[in-house]
Amino acid sequence: MSEPSGHRQSTALPADLEDRVLEILEGDDDARDAAIEQLLAAHPRHAATLRAWLVAADVLADAGPHAPSERGDGDGEHLPRRMGPYMLLALIGRGGFGTVYRADQLEPIRRPVAVKVINPGMDSREVLARFAAEREALNRMDHPGIARLLDAGTTDKGRPFFAMELVEGPPLVTWCRREQLDARRRIELFLRVCDAMQHAHQKQVLHRDLSSNNVLVAETPDGPRPKIIDFGVAKSLADPLLLGGAMTFQGTLIGTPEFMSPEQAAGRVVDVDTRADVYALGVQLYELLTDQLPIPGVVLRAQGVAGMADVIARHQPPRASDVAPKPHRALLRGDLDAILGKALHKEREHRYAGVGEFAADLRRFLADEPVTVAAPTTWYRLRKFVRRNRAQSIAVALAALSVCVTLVFLVLALRRANHEAWLREQANLALQEKADAGFRLLANEDRIERARTDEQTLPPPWPEYRAAYEAWRRRYGARLAEERQKVEQRLSALAAQRAANQGALVDDVDRHLERALQRLQAQLATFLGPDGTAAKVDARRRWSQRTFADDDRYDDAWQQARAAIKASDGVRASRDYRGLPLPRLPGLVPLGCHPRTKLWEFVDLRTHEPGYPMPTRDPTSGDLQTDAGTGVVFVLLPGGRIAVGARRNQPGMERNDDLAANDELNDDFVSLEPFLIARTECNVVQFARLTGVALPNLDPRLPMTDVDWFAAVRELRRWGMALPTEVQWEYACRAGTTTPWCSGTDPEAARAYGWFDGNVALCGELRSNAFGLCDMHGNVAEWCRDEKLPYPDFEARPGDGLRARPEPDPNGWRVVRGGSVRDGPVGCRSSARSSHAPGGGDGLIGLRMVREISR
Repeated sequence: MSEPSGHRQSTALPADLEDRVLEILEGDDDARDAAIEQLLAAHPRHAATLRAWLVAADVLADAGPHAPSERGDGDGEHLPRRMGPYMLLALIGRGGFGTVYRADQLEPIRRPVAVKVINPGMDSREVLARFAAEREALNRMDHPGIARLLDAGTTDKGRPFFAMELVEGPPLVTWCRREQLDARRRIELFLRVCDAMQHAHQKQVLHRDLSSNNVLVAETPDGPRPKIIDFGVAKSLADPLLLGGAMTFQGTLIGTPEFMSPEQAAGRVVDVDTRADVYALGVQLYELLTDQLPIPGVVLRAQGVAGMADVIARHQPPRASDVAPKPHRALLRGDLDAILGKALHKEREHRYAGVGEFAADLRRFLADEPVTVAAPTTWYRLRKFVRRNRAQSIAVALAALSVCVTLVFLVLALRRANHEAWLREQANLALQEKADAGFRLLANEDRIERARTDEQTLPPPWPEYRAAYEAWRRRYGARLAEERQKVEQRLSALAAQRAANQGALVDDVDRHLERALQRLQAQLATFLGPDGTAAKVDARRRWSQRTFADDDRYDDAWQQARAAIKASDGVRASRDYRGLPLPRLPGLVPLGCHPRTKLWEFVDLRTHEPGYPMPTRDPTSGDLQTDAGTGVVFVLLPGGRIAVGARRNQPGMERNDDLAANDELNDDFVSLEPFLIARTECNVVQFARLTGVALPNLDPRLPMTDVDWFAAVRELRRWGMALPTEVQWEYACRAGTTTPWCSGTDPEAARAYGWFDGNVALCGELRSNAFGLCDMHGNVAEWCRDEKLPYPDFEARPGDGLRARPEPDPNGWRVVRGGSVRDGPVGCRSSARSSHAPGGGDGLIGLRMVREISR
């Protein structure tokens, strides 16, 4: 087992203990925390080594004695970033052993790819072998229905990776539902999956995790094509996959339980062959044709990991034709029921021997030819009954001495068995009906969580993104409103049962269901309530429709602004813009060029009082005259090559500041792209309009404070804004100067530009700097986007100047700049740095927003 650096631990773990750790990571996520804690307690001599490895693998949050074993879901590695010939753009998924990114291959050809990189610290013998096995499995295969392996290698940190064909479509079952395909068309697409899996078997590769999520639909010039992905737990049928064919632990649950064959769920490694993949394909076809799984997830997972294998082995799914949507039932009845029954048989000897036989029967069905299987006959059931009752049958035969009597006895016994089977089937149907009526509603808890997650990724509500908001409203808002009515109806029915039984529910299942539905009802009320996620998303959508309904009224202003900035003639716009091709930015209205700074200013419509007049300029200073109705005013700053921080004890040198602290010293330069920054700190009323939250009991023109860093980032992102990086902030504060304050070296002269003591003042009351920006010194300090890091150790990123760790700490203290009324002139200098925990606000920390420019 390896340390994060890639070297062996000083105290190596025994092989059986290392295998046990990997077994836990492959097991059920809900049981992982308790299993890790039990393992650490059982092996105190290796506890430190285990913790260090699990922290490096991002399984434990820290290496402390009571560290919770949960994955951080912070920012992760900063993206986009370069990795060899690949530019990693976005995170697709992260598992216990590897992380998959969406990437662009930059050379020798440019194309989108998926790059899988082994996680830090996951370089044990088993994980490296499994990673190599997946790569070898992909390398063996060349089929249009399987995501192709394109490249492989190691990162500059020695972590193995490989690049695969990028498949961006939805799962096949999701795509078929969305396109509302009929059953025959679904079978035709499914046959392509079978052909691809047959190719894999011919290459001696078993998939072993053929869940719906691992068959995606790619849109090609020839139409939709299903593609199989994720051979992470593949197994070789003959020669090992670079030793990967022997990596499965006996008795270990590997794969997706809903799609596991009984032998795979039981951990019988030697019994897992092509028929295990046939079983998983049978589950996929069952779900494609019925829109539900043979064994519902709520039934399977309710038993826990220990009981899953028993449920898979014993649970008899209903016939597909009994549970399919009505338009499909007639087609499924008969041959398709029999085909699915053979593919899903609990005993592998009675399944199709290979995917080719399975596909051949499906093709015969589509061609209206006789299939090789049929529904079980009475004779077949009779033979099975005799096998189950061998001793009784022999005794009857010997006693009766007559084949006819024996046959009569068997027929009567068979009828009795059939009747008992029918009674059991009716009980199962009643139980299934109850589950359909109640437990299926509990899936809405997951839908609520997905809705909140997807809301975080919604773009700003500009006109070009309206479709995304309509899609979110249909998928979550409207759907969950309908589901709430079903929940209330079901709870009313349970209440009626309770009233009819003297205030009690007789069935334990009903009591558990009632409690679960009451919890779900509360969650739906919060989600759909006036302050819930659905209402907030709809408010942004409606605001966009109102605001941009007559957006062409600002066309002339934007044409003038873009022409002046492109000219950069020093009269209509600053020469420092250098002919910037400024695009039209949604949500902003040009206010003109500042007569002193020659920089253009814009007002943000979201934070501007609807119908309120645009601000006018002071005839003397040229500054905009704003009040409580005015929205955030942005100033467009030109880009350039700048240095931040200070020098010390170097008289006559630029940025010399004998008051500079050690963490301010810096001589490195960074190139900044043009960007927009707020003229003043965000005030109380502007933040209220931005978030839709009621005003606090304060003067609306005071700076907004007591907002933690996470909330600031979240609220600004919803409207296409962000916090400034530390480099952007200091560049704006200095406004072209190299002295301790933008006014020079005299702290008393700086009082004309900043509040250094006393009480917090209204925004924009003092003189603006050479960029036309106010309150950069003092009043309240301001959040920056960066974590506070030493200048010499972390290089600023070109473009926006962001400094970040290779693996950012989501709870690392964030930079706070500008100082406040409690810091005095020295603490409010241009290069002075401070920091604060991101999860807590402060009455003297506010925010100033920026907007990036997309060329």
